[in-house]
Amino acid sequence: MTQTKATIVLNRLVIIKGDKTAYDEKYHMGVNIIRSRGNSGGKTTILDSIFFVLGGDVEDWTDE
Repeated sequence: MTQTKATIVLNRLVIIKGDKTAYDEKYHMGVNIIRSRGNSGGKTTILDSIFFVLGGDVEDWTDE
């Protein structure tokens, strides 16, 4: 019996609001660092979006 490890790969995340692109980033294999210049840079919103795309239930979306 052959076992394979389950794998999911996020290649790109595009967030669109209306007719404008709010976020568009390509990811590579391995560790990807999400950073900003300080607080309120949108890091949590990006991670919440990835969680939502993977099937998670985000209860406290930010207004932005």
